[in-house]
Amino acid sequence: MRLKVGERVIDYPNTMESVRSMVEDIENHLRETGTIWVEMRIDDRIIYDIDECLEYIQDHLASIQYLELIARTEREIQDDRLLDANAYLLRAIPAVETLSGEFYQGPSQESWLRLNELAEGLQWLLQTDWIMRESGRWPASPQGDQRMSDALRELEQAVEAEDPVLVGDLIAYEILPFFREMSSKVSQLIDKEVVRDDLS
Repeated sequence: MRLKVGERVIDYPNTMESVRSMVEDIENHLRETGTIWVEMRIDDRIIYDIDECLEYIQDHLASIQYLELIARTEREIQDDRLLDANAYLLRAIPAVETLSGEFYQGPSQESWLRLNELAEGLQWLLQTDWIMRESGRWPASPQGDQRMSDALRELEQAVEAEDPVLVGDLIAYEILPFFREMSSKVSQLIDKEVVRDDLS
């Protein structure tokens, strides 16, 4: 089997002993380059979890031909997350505006399903906000953190009480402004600091 790790290509026999050597080579590469495991491409499969990857290699050892480690620096991972957040927010803001209106007019079953998707997106954005603050790429905002925690708690209570007007208010006056604020912060940081692969 052949492993591509960084710029190196290393051939190994398809044996368990070779797997141990391969793991050592991968660990050395990550340590030397200061990078973090992102994924392993094994023939036509992509595996994100290290333990799952090792299990797959053990189960398919005889037939594996090609492996490629994808590793990135912490900064590259953050940049990818910012680009993903930017793309998400460009799609989400108009959808959130529409969803708020649906709750004022009487939500359909689909509206409630989209509210669940909105909650998942909001959690992901809050994680992104935390990652960027922890890395020092944008300033901490304790008031904003508390505001969104309160809004999420109120949203949960409004859903449990089946109060569509309150849900609409929370979307319009708490969540939507947070999305717009995040969109502004994300796009400013991207313009200032992120190297985009898709630009010439």
